[in-house]
Amino acid sequence: MRVEGDGGEVASGRIFTITDIAEGMAVLDGNHPLAGFALRFDITVLDVRAASPEELADADSLRLPEFLRLAEPRSTTLH
Repeated sequence: MRVEGDGGEVASGRIFTITDIAEGMAVLDGNHPLAGFALRFDITVLDVRAASPEELADADSLRLPEFLRLAEPRSTTLH
């Protein structure tokens, strides 16, 4: 059985699959139905262009998306 999120911030419009019901509680799976499957795409490249000077400059600097951050390296000291 599949259900749709009720409009809360995280679940808005998201589809959940009920995978188990026990003792009055339901287990929901929020993964995409194709999660875990290998996908193969058939694409056609319509156009190729040279990178702009701005794109080339940006390629030299590492910029992570805002939702990612670099983790501090763990200590390599063995105890």
